Amino acid sequence: MKNIMKKVCLVLMVTIFSFGFSIVGVTPAKASDSLNLQEKQRVVNTPIYYVIGEINEDTPDNIPTYGCINKTSEELVAMNNEDFKSAIKSELKWAINQKNAGASIFWHPEALDISKIVVPELHAEISDQLKKQTSVQNIGNQSNANTKESYTPGSTNKTYYLDNKTAGLVFWRFNKRATWEWDANGITSLTTSCWASKIWPGWTYTGVIDEYSAWISNPTSKYTYSQGEFTTNVQNSYPYIRINCYAGGTSNVSGGFE
Repeated sequence: MKNIMKKVCLVLMVTIFSFGFSIVGVTPAKASDSLNLQEKQRVVNTPIYYVIGEINEDTPDNIPTYGCINKTSEELVAMNNEDFKSAIKSELKWAINQKNAGASIFWHPEALDISKIVVPELHAEISDQLKKQTSVQNIGNQSNANTKESYTPGSTNKTYYLDNKTAGLVFWRFNKRATWEWDANGITSLTTSCWASKIWPGWTYTGVIDEYSAWISNPTSKYTYSQGEFTTNVQNSYPYIRINCYAGGTSNVSGGFE
C-alpha cells in the first residue's frame, strides 16, 4: 500500500511540474528592449549615411544640418531609452524621406545594424533603398559641353565634398577641388587638390591614397578621381570623389566608398 501511495504522489508531482513548465513555455518572459550605455555609444558612433555636395566658396567650412537631431553625442547617450530611440528614428526617417525626394544621401551598410537595434520597423525600407542605390551618384550641372563646336576661352574651379554622417554628428569631410581652363577647341589644363576638414577626435586623415585624371572625350571633357583614407583604432574608411569637367565650365560629381 505504501508503494502504491508513493507512486501516486510521484505521478502527481510530475504532472504538476509538467503543467507549470508548459505554462512558462507558452508565455515566455518578454525580452528587454532597453539599451545599455555601450549599445547607445555604438549607435551614435556608427556611420549611417554619407552626403555629397558642392562647397559654396563664400562659406567653405559650412556643414549643412542633417536630420532631426540637434544634440551632441554625449547628450544623446544620456537620454532615456524611449527618447533615445525616438531621436534615432527621427534621424533615419529623415534620411529615408530625403533619399526618396532625390537628395544626394546614401546609406552605409552599417545603417542596417543600427535599424535592427533601435528601430526594426524601418529596417526593410532602409534595406530596400540600400539595394537600389548605385555606386556612382551624380550631382551638379550635368550638361555636356561637347554639343558646342567652339567655346569662349575661360577658366573655372569647382569644389565638392563628401560628409560621413552618424546619428549624432559628422565624423569628417573629404574635399576635392578641380580647376580647369579651355580655349575655343576644348580643355587645355586641369589641376586638382584634396584635403580633409571637420575631423572628429579619434579619427585621423591619412591622405590621398589614389589619384588620377583621364579624358572622357578628348578634348572637350575630362575627369579627375581621388580617394582618401581616414582611420581610427577600430576601422578605416576610403571615400572617393570623381569630378567630370567640361569645356565651357560645367561639371558634375560622383562619390562613395571603396
